Amino acid sequence: MFELLTGKMELISTFSLEVYARTVDLLNSERIWFHIKTTDTGSRSRSARTIVPLGGRPEFEIQYQIFVKKQDYGRAVYLISKK
Repeated sequence: MFELLTGKMELISTFSLEVYARTVDLLNSERIWFHIKTTDTGSRSRSARTIVPLGGRPEFEIQYQIFVKKQDYGRAVYLISKK
């Protein structure tokens, strides 16, 4: 739905900070405009100082989504697939 309203397409959706950072660096180096959306899927409580919920996996708590303009989508897919 986001794509229809904004004219942007989702390039990647990942829980990996390394994949996210590598993709952002690549898009910046190629001067491709992008939009980032992050979603905290965990239940961390800062007031209780609970870092990881019991049995939780912290590496899966933040989802990173990167969107690019429709006209840049093909180029962006090509660039990340060859790296």
